[in-house]
Amino acid sequence: MKKRISLLIMAVVLSANMCPVTVCAETVTTGTQTDALEDETDPDADIAEAVDALVGPDWEYISVSDADDLIELAGNCRLDTWSRNKRVTLVNDISLLGKDFTGIPTFGGVFDGQGHTISELNIDGNVSYAGLFSYVQKDAVIRNLHVSGSVVPQGEQVIIGGIAGDNSGVIAECSFEGVVSGNDYIGGIAGMNELTGTISGCETAGYIRGVHFTGGIAGENMGNITGCTNECPVNTSNTDTTITDESLKNIQAVMDVLNNARGENDDEARTSSTVSDAGGITGLSIGIISHCTNHGEVGYEHVGYNIGGIAGRQSGYIYSCINNGRILGRKDVGGITGQAEPYITIDFSSDIAYQLSESIAKLHDLVTVTLQDTRDQSDTITNRLSVIQQYTSGAITDAKYLAENTVDFANGISASATEAFSRVDYILAESSKQDGLLDQTAYAGTNIGSAMEHTRETVEDLDIMQYMSADDKQLYNDSKNTIEKSTVEYKGYYSASYNAYIAEHEGDAEYVNDEAKLKADAATRADADAQATYMAKHGSTYVDDVADASATVSGTLLKYADVMASETRGDAIDAVNSLQAAATNLTTAGQQTKGIVSELAGRGAITFPTLSSDYKSHTTSLADNLQIINDNFGLLDQELNGATYSLTDDLEAVSDQFNDILMLYTDALDGVLEKDYTQVITDDSLAEAETCTDATIAGSINYGDVCGDINVGGIAGTMAIDYDYDREGDVTGIKDSKLNTSYITKCVLRDDRNYAEVESVKNYAGGVCGLQEMGTLLRGENYAPVSSDSGDDVGGIAGSSLSYIVSSFSRGSISGNNYLGGIVGDGTHIRDSVSIVAIDASGSRCGAIAGHIKEDGEVRNNYFVSDDLA
Repeated sequence: MKKRISLLIMAVVLSANMCPVTVCAETVTTGTQTDALEDETDPDADIAEAVDALVGPDWEYISVSDADDLIELAGNCRLDTWSRNKRVTLVNDISLLGKDFTGIPTFGGVFDGQGHTISELNIDGNVSYAGLFSYVQKDAVIRNLHVSGSVVPQGEQVIIGGIAGDNSGVIAECSFEGVVSGNDYIGGIAGMNELTGTISGCETAGYIRGVHFTGGIAGENMGNITGCTNECPVNTSNTDTTITDESLKNIQAVMDVLNNARGENDDEARTSSTVSDAGGITGLSIGIISHCTNHGEVGYEHVGYNIGGIAGRQSGYIYSCINNGRILGRKDVGGITGQAEPYITIDFSSDIAYQLSESIAKLHDLVTVTLQDTRDQSDTITNRLSVIQQYTSGAITDAKYLAENTVDFANGISASATEAFSRVDYILAESSKQDGLLDQTAYAGTNIGSAMEHTRETVEDLDIMQYMSADDKQLYNDSKNTIEKSTVEYKGYYSASYNAYIAEHEGDAEYVNDEAKLKADAATRADADAQATYMAKHGSTYVDDVADASATVSGTLLKYADVMASETRGDAIDAVNSLQAAATNLTTAGQQTKGIVSELAGRGAITFPTLSSDYKSHTTSLADNLQIINDNFGLLDQELNGATYSLTDDLEAVSDQFNDILMLYTDALDGVLEKDYTQVITDDSLAEAETCTDATIAGSINYGDVCGDINVGGIAGTMAIDYDYDREGDVTGIKDSKLNTSYITKCVLRDDRNYAEVESVKNYAGGVCGLQEMGTLLRGENYAPVSSDSGDDVGGIAGSSLSYIVSSFSRGSISGNNYLGGIVGDGTHIRDSVSIVAIDASGSRCGAIAGHIKEDGEVRNNYFVSDDLA
């Protein structure tokens, strides 16, 4: 029987120790974080009580006033439990000039810098996990600390940061100014931000350089990064100039063998550049990045893969971020992210899981043989193969478990979540529609104001009180006072809430260049707050009080209208009409509110199905292991500087076997071996695009020019996943591979805007996304020129799209060769979009909406403005 499970291609998660990101007053996590958390284990769980007893329950307070105190602290922190009950306070600025300081090895307490600076930090020895703190433990907090200097170690040069090499705790309100440089996992604040790690309100300035996974804040982010700012240029010098001509020849020779073995005939220009995954905030992110800003330039012209203004590559959630820096690279280059990878749902059956486990076991054996052949040739290659061997062992365990323990997974989670959000959408839609609840309330306010003005005019014209009986006079005065006092009181509450909301949110990214939206949201919040405050004070609603009093005033005025002088009768009647209109508005609003509540009450409770934690953990672990194996293969082909031809047979066998595993993995994605590969799996992105936080970039803005050779976009260079370690190939690098159409599930760009020029040398340039091979692009906006020097597929929103573009807008100029469009150069499904563009093409297939639409595509309800485009 075919079973349904969820698998995350890049699986890592937010842990309970870390504060989840709060977006629009709701707590947000991603599927990648949540699932990976279930796979997390504590190797010290069996000795936890002994450790707690050793540490003790009481906090010890330590002051650090000079460099010697800091060096003494570092010496004590060689024992990982020593600092767990320590609260360290920095009481002075400290200079480490001329001091023998290599960093604090491990820290588990609280370090409060109190706004002081540790300067002249200089870590240049043969170390990895390098930074002021080598490792920040899960329960540790580093706060209010400024650091300046350089962290440029020798040797392996991995996991390097200005504040911390590896962070599993909280780093808040800290800054680093200086140089951080190395090979893998290089960041201005932390080289690695782990699953439980949070980096909040931090800033960096200086220069950041790395080869793989390099970011202005963190090299790789698996946890949370929020409210951070990077001023550092990242990889703006060509880091490949250190490679010798002989090394390039050796790398190319081995790559030629592997490419030929796969029947590779791609005629795209190839480069031996080693740089990959670099971003203004992080190089690689499978966690959450929110409200961050990058001002630094990222990348080097024609060099590097997966280069982005916020993240080089991401499969988590990026929300409300801004890039102001210029972004440069070779392939997959974007203003926010270079490569947006998907969240994937997979069908597994027991037979395919069994075959997958057998194939992974074979790969493990082949890697072992290759490892034996390399031990006398290269420590670098040996180390890399050892890592691959380690993760193939883990993948074997996971695949065997799946083969023997297939379980049912309820597919109702998505439907239940969709229903929950649809109810919220229903309330908002019903309340905000034309003449709806919000409009009726607003109309009432306007009419009450008009009524009071006419009443004042009436009283000025004629003293109406002389005509009234004593009882009517008292009733009239009481009602008029009720209206005036209630309205003044309500307006006071409204004004206070409105001004507070404006002051609090006017700097938010979602309101940049959108003052109307800010005022509209402030008005909605102010009305709700004012109504609630009034109700709490009086026990009745403002609406009811004013409606009752208005009815009394209007009735009294009508009663004496006939005896008034003709010159005052008009003003009085106008006042009556306005009050009656207000009462009608308020009554209608009340009826609509009751209708909305009644409709929701009739829908019943929402229930969510559950999934076996063990099964889910193993699927997550398998995905994680395969991705790590894939990444290390990519690094392996870049480290073959000293390889001889005697290794090529072994490497070819490993390459073939890994490709076999990927094809089996495709079968798992399809669900059964007999799947007809010509059929495309339905993409879930469209159904969940409004609310999705998995593999999603939302509400982000790019102001920096983006330049690359291929796959270049104002927001994302590409929406795809590279399973193959040949980074020049699209998707997998294997021509005619069925992977191209069989594993797409969920990947979303939502409410993102680009204001800067996008330029590619060759194919696939888009104002929002260069190459969209999956997912949904919802409400994307581009306001800048998009061009290709000598390539095809150029669009105001996407250069090429195999999926959905919905409710998007493009304004600017488009230039290139063939397949140029105001929305997309070569597209599939386009809905409810608008283009106002000018197109300059040297070839054919150009259109105001699209240059070309695939045969199975749907184009509906789109608009364009042009005198000459069709």
